[in-house]
Amino acid sequence: MKVRNAAQVLSERVSSIMSYLSTINVLKENAKDTADFCLLFDRIFDSLNGNFDKVVDGKIYRTGVKKHSIHHDLWNKSVPILSSMYFVNPKTKKRTSPQPPTLKKWAKTIRGNQHS
Repeated sequence: MKVRNAAQVLSERVSSIMSYLSTINVLKENAKDTADFCLLFDRIFDSLNGNFDKVVDGKIYRTGVKKHSIHHDLWNKSVPILSSMYFVNPKTKKRTSPQPPTLKKWAKTIRGNQHS
């Protein structure tokens, strides 16, 4: 999968639409969880790829990282969330074990940026 495609799907716009559709019962109520997931990854993508000096289009995490920027708060909250995530086998409905490398590497990438 191309990162560009993932960034389009896991976006603030998709999150907002899913959240809205779940509140008016077009989607199931648990679609809100997926909306929250999309928003989290949108913010993580922005925080790791930002290069603007000022906020553009309301995207506060797309700015450059500074010593006391809001990126650090997001990262501190994101690592425990990522560490608690797991995939579910669609056939057995059981969680995969151990945690997939994908999630571990996202947490590792964030930790690496926290200390650089």
